[in-house]
This record gives sequence, structure tokens and C-alpha cells, in this order.
Amino acid sequence: MGLIQFIYGVDAKADKSATRGRRTYSADEKASILANWKKAEAEGKTKADFSKDTGVTYQTLFKWIKES
Repeated sequence: MGLIQFIYGVDAKADKSATRGRRTYSADEKASILANWKKAEAEGKTKADFSKDTGVTYQTLFKWIKES
């Protein structure tokens, strides 16, 4: 086990495609997610639970709600 793998838990020689990249959402996807959030909020669902269910990070969801 190399030092990098020990410290960061990654293999320096691993395929780079395995790393998770940044996800972008189209305007339509964002609008759909926000509409679904409004329904979920009315049902008493928390932002944290909704973000876990949809795969959108909590921070992104919070930002979108704030901007809308």
C-alpha cells in the first residue's frame, strides 16, 4: 500500500473515470426537481431526505430553493 492510498484511500494508478465528476442539471431538470420538492415539502418531507431520494446534494437543493 502506497502513501497516497493510505492517506486518501485511493489508488494512484486507478482509472480516472472511476472518480465522481460534477453533475450539471438542465433548466428543465432543475424546474422538475423544484416542482417535486414543493410537493414533497407539502407532504412534510425534509430537504435532507428529499435530496437523498433525488440524488441532488443538499447544498444544491438549498441554493435552488433560495434562488426561486
